[in-house]
Amino acid sequence: MSRLKFYVGLSLVTACTLILQVVQTRILSVVAWYHLAFFAISMAMFGLTAGAVFVYLRRERFSGETLSHDLSYFSSFFALTTFVCVGVQMTLAPVVGSSVTALWTWVELAACLAVPFFFSGIVVSLALTRNPFPIGQVYGIDLLGASGGCLGALLLLNNVDGPPPYYRSASWLQPQRGRRSFKRSQPVDCFGTRMRPSGDSGSQNMRATE
Repeated sequence: MSRLKFYVGLSLVTACTLILQVVQTRILSVVAWYHLAFFAISMAMFGLTAGAVFVYLRRERFSGETLSHDLSYFSSFFALTTFVCVGVQMTLAPVVGSSVTALWTWVELAACLAVPFFFSGIVVSLALTRNPFPIGQVYGIDLLGASGGCLGALLLLNNVDGPPPYYRSASWLQPQRGRRSFKRSQPVDCFGTRMRPSGDSGSQNMRATE
């Protein structure tokens, strides 16, 4: 496994994880209540922790020999669930009530927030515990990617508010031949072709509320 490609892939995953978390707080604070930003952070932490626990419980399944495949595989699921979950999330209207419908809406919202981070947690946990490189360097790349994601979220939100940055960060994880970004052969463009969502009505609505 190429050290450079491994570091680039890990930094992209952690950067996109932080971008998604920051953008989620923005979306929920605008379309619902501002204090749901804390709910978004809690569900993100829950998903990351669940992913790490999954790796621990299935530790016989994961090894250094399959690391390249596993990182590519779960990174692809991270990108895919990001697109799907945010699409479902945009159809939900959380309300405070005691009805079964209100309860089911909150359950759906919690799942949409947590599922992408579950796969991100698997990738980061595998990268930290199964890699053949110095753990200090790997952890440093993890932190650098996360800090870059925080800055990237600010840049994206200053240009396109709301869901578009969410989709854009997911597209970074799944570029053309993006599943090979962790693999030994074939050079890859880690950023690839970025997808553009059709329409910016959500962005305009968010700007109107500010």
